[in-house]
Amino acid sequence: MVLSVCRRCATTIVNNALGIQRDTSDVLCDADSVAPSFGAGAPDTQRANLDAEIDVVDQLIFKLRVERARLCKKRNTLSPISLSLPPEILSEIFLYAGLPDLSSKSDNSTVVPLLLGKVCTAWRQIAWSMSELWSSIDIRVSRKRSDTQAALLREWLERSGQRPLSISLTSENGEHTWRDALTPIAVISELASVCYKWQKIDLFLPEAWYECLSKIGNHLPLLTSVMVHPSANEFIPRSMHAFSEAPLLHEVSFSHYYLHDVSLPWGQLTKLKAKCISTDECLEAIQRSTQLVECHFEDVYPPEDQFPLPPSPVVNQHLKILRVVLSTGTVIAPLLDRLTLPSLHSLEISSAEQSICETLITLVERSSCPLTRVKLLGATVLEEDMISLLKAVPTLSEMTSH
Repeated sequence: MVLSVCRRCATTIVNNALGIQRDTSDVLCDADSVAPSFGAGAPDTQRANLDAEIDVVDQLIFKLRVERARLCKKRNTLSPISLSLPPEILSEIFLYAGLPDLSSKSDNSTVVPLLLGKVCTAWRQIAWSMSELWSSIDIRVSRKRSDTQAALLREWLERSGQRPLSISLTSENGEHTWRDALTPIAVISELASVCYKWQKIDLFLPEAWYECLSKIGNHLPLLTSVMVHPSANEFIPRSMHAFSEAPLLHEVSFSHYYLHDVSLPWGQLTKLKAKCISTDECLEAIQRSTQLVECHFEDVYPPEDQFPLPPSPVVNQHLKILRVVLSTGTVIAPLLDRLTLPSLHSLEISSAEQSICETLITLVERSSCPLTRVKLLGATVLEEDMISLLKAVPTLSEMTSH
């Protein structure tokens, strides 16, 4: 296709040199004819003539785009990497490209398949056929575009095949916008339809989504890790039983739930993290989780009589790591004085109170634990208290206080 200028009227002429079928729409102006004049005639006639000319240009633009796409596709087939590497090698490269960047807080593994598919048809065919690339799902859910996101998610899930899924759901415009009865459920409905493939899930949970999750039942054979909190981190009077029957579940993190509303396979949990929880709920959670190895409690506040305080210390034989962040005005003694932890290796406490060391010494003596690491944040520890702690705990090799 060659462009030239009419010697009579300076209008662009399109000559068909690429084999595109020539018709009257292929030229803006015939070099052997005078270009139409729009300066005379009624305004309606002028507008009609201009509209006709615009239509001709639009058709040409469309044909040029088609021709450009054909040429780009042919050019991409001549790329050295496409010519020299077999699909099996490219597949391995794609997998490495999809690995999360451990040095970055953002995980771009869910973007990589789409980026690869944009390169060329050959790469797209390979990427679309690799279920491994589609096993991670990270969605910033939008209220306005929820239906569109659900349709794209459906295609994504189809490409994932039977791969176990790692899922993360966050809100695009702030979780406080998801508190009304009109909250869209399209995305969570699509995910719930493949709950049997869930392996890890991290989600905020608007109240309108509870009904969708209630249909999961005991269809979570692969689930190993759950992180969940209500939208906008506000307590709501709803029970969370969706994850109560998951035979492989061992790691759970939840926030802003009353413990009596949370149903989990407690006896098989090895790692637990709970935020905004009372002291009596902490003790109850440790007592239920007999296989617990690592436990984190954040924003712990005083007992609220949700559960009766145990008359004798709660014994947990497997707990090795305990981290407690107290809320303002809460003291650590009501929690630690009711625990016996024979396997405790690491203890971290964030508190503004000063008389912590004596409580720690009592815990260690009662538990006979091999405590090697203590970290005290926010507390002012006197030198004599620190010396007493070091003498009472001969296994201690690392102690931090600031």
